[in-house]
This record gives sequence, structure tokens and C-alpha cells, in this order.
Amino acid sequence: MSEALGAKPLVGKTAFTAEEEAAAPAEAQHLGGFRLFRGRMKEGQCPECAVVHDAEQPHNQQSLFYQYSFREKHGRWPTWADAMAHCSPEVKAFWVKELATFGVVVGGPGKPVEECVEAGAEAFREGKRLQDVPAEWSELERAAWRRGWLQTRREEQKGE
Repeated sequence: MSEALGAKPLVGKTAFTAEEEAAAPAEAQHLGGFRLFRGRMKEGQCPECAVVHDAEQPHNQQSLFYQYSFREKHGRWPTWADAMAHCSPEVKAFWVKELATFGVVVGGPGKPVEECVEAGAEAFREGKRLQDVPAEWSELERAAWRRGWLQTRREEQKGE
């Protein structure tokens, strides 16, 4: 049916072999049992973020491939600072200025997800509102903070 509509059937790898599973890096546990398929890259595609860009430019921090690849290696979500860590000071300065026009504050390395979740839970216990999420944190850190806040609220509501 989908082929009749012009869609092509999925072709390629859909599961890991037993050997690949056994060879999975310990870091993969950060992905909750999921693994990132690393297929063939197109010519010029960055192996870190799967986007075509010059090597001296930052990785695309918004790329899901980059986010999950980085989390698999480091156990936390990447920030823009992580994405441009390999860049020259001039390139970093340009990107920090450009990202600021979109309201993005480029800080240091991100916080571990568990730390953000716990900070959100603690904020709820202290009576802070969901809107009180730290503005200087990355969007992924703020999402983890909100998750901790909401989980704690649900747990306390169940206990009432």
C-alpha cells in the first residue's frame, strides 16, 4: 500500500546481531537500552553530528544524532559549548554572538541529567513553581529539571 503511494520500503539494518550486542560499549546504558545506529555517512557528513559542515565549524547541537551520540559517550546531553569545543576562539565568538540573537546563552559543559532531575525535585519540595526553571541552563537541562519537578509533584499527590 505505501509503495503505491510512492513510499519506498525500509531497507537496511533493523536489529543488532548477538556479537554487536555483546560488544556494545558500557556507555550505551545512558540511552536506556537504546543504541544509535551508525550507518554509512554521505560524503562530507560529520561523523559526530551527521550534518554536512566544515570541520572548523561547530557540530549541530540540535541534531538528534549528535545529542544521542554525545550522551552515549558522556552520559549527559550536549550543550552548545560542547558542540563548539573543537572550534577556534574566533569561530566560538561568532557562534556565541549569533546564538545570542536567538536567546541562546552558551555556557560551559552541561550538567548530568540525573543532577538536573534532582534539582527539579528539590525545587518542588522548596515550593518553587514549574516556571522557575533556571533560565541559563540548556533546553535539555531545563527539560530534565521539569521532569524532576513534575515527577515529585505526582509522587506527593499520590501520597495525599
